Amino acid sequence: MATLVSVTTLTYRKFELLYNAIDSVLEQDYPNIEYIISDDGSINFPEDEIREYVESRKRDNITRFQVLTHEKNQGTVKNVNDAFRHANGEIILTVSADDSLMEPTIISQIVKVYKERDCEALCVGRALYNEKGEFVRNIPSKKEGEILSNLKDNREQYQRFITGRFYEAYSGCTLSVKKAFIERWGYFDERYTLWEDGPFFAQYLWEHYMECAFDIIGLRYNDGGVSSGKKHPLLLKDDELPNM
Repeated sequence: MATLVSVTTLTYRKFELLYNAIDSVLEQDYPNIEYIISDDGSINFPEDEIREYVESRKRDNITRFQVLTHEKNQGTVKNVNDAFRHANGEIILTVSADDSLMEPTIISQIVKVYKERDCEALCVGRALYNEKGEFVRNIPSKKEGEILSNLKDNREQYQRFITGRFYEAYSGCTLSVKKAFIERWGYFDERYTLWEDGPFFAQYLWEHYMECAFDIIGLRYNDGGVSSGKKHPLLLKDDELPNM
């Protein structure tokens, strides 16, 4: 049987694009997917509607489906950790509620890279769209992706990341990880409230080489979210904490 892949979607309050994210998961051609939707204490979370929507549209390749809810808002970092802890898949990836997978073959492409490279974590590319739904650019660009893909040492990757050179190429929304690795690593740093990926990459690249497949444009990334729009006060507080 094909490797089980867990896809997590984190939600909080805003649900305008959520069904686009859900559809992009349900449309995947990969044969063994667990789908987890985890809401972080929204007072308007449409749980019954979401359950009905997924159950009525999912095919046999969605072999597991979970909806997780929290009574109180706890922040992105704890929400993603909770979703990851509930995941049963060998590989875990995240599709945010305001983003979506670019095409139905994305999970299949990601699993293929894991098998070929025997890696424990992987970053792919993303396509940025503005609030009007217009394509802006790929992240990283083709040239940037080639430069980063040719780096053979984790300390070179770390220097590029920590100094802000191609900083946005390493992003939590394009990151997938092996469940065994994240259990060994200890999940994301809960000293932070909203910022799970920056501290993770700073610490990971200091110790490990990050496998990248930027030729895979895995995600339609919509501008205006927590990480791409005006910074939330809690994210500004996260910025003040050390990354190492």
